[in-house]
Amino acid sequence: MNAGKPYVLVVEDDTSTQTLYRFILEDRVQVLMCTNVADALQHLQEHSVSLAIIDLSLEGSESGLELIQTMKSKRRWRKIPAIAVTAHAFPLDKRNAIEAGCDEYHAKPVGQATIDTLLETYL
Repeated sequence: MNAGKPYVLVVEDDTSTQTLYRFILEDRVQVLMCTNVADALQHLQEHSVSLAIIDLSLEGSESGLELIQTMKSKRRWRKIPAIAVTAHAFPLDKRNAIEAGCDEYHAKPVGQATIDTLLETYL
């Protein structure tokens, strides 16, 4: 059981990537998985999130960048590390993510070593 372990919010709408995150994370943290900004904001309201891993392209009308901007604009959430993990791998995408407030930016695919490093760095 993961009771007492930190919450990691994963905002990802690709089911294969969700499965990968669950496999890598579920033994070490409490995973809060969602596919859109509205659900992510609900999780942020209900849980003390220690780390957010956010895809930039999400289902729905809002993007991961908008979620990060919202998080960083709220006193309650601004210190939560926000990690952009996305298929958008162009320099402009990275710059936009950093300007939105991302603490780190990683192009997909990410593997266990990257996730391990993120957990060690931020938790």
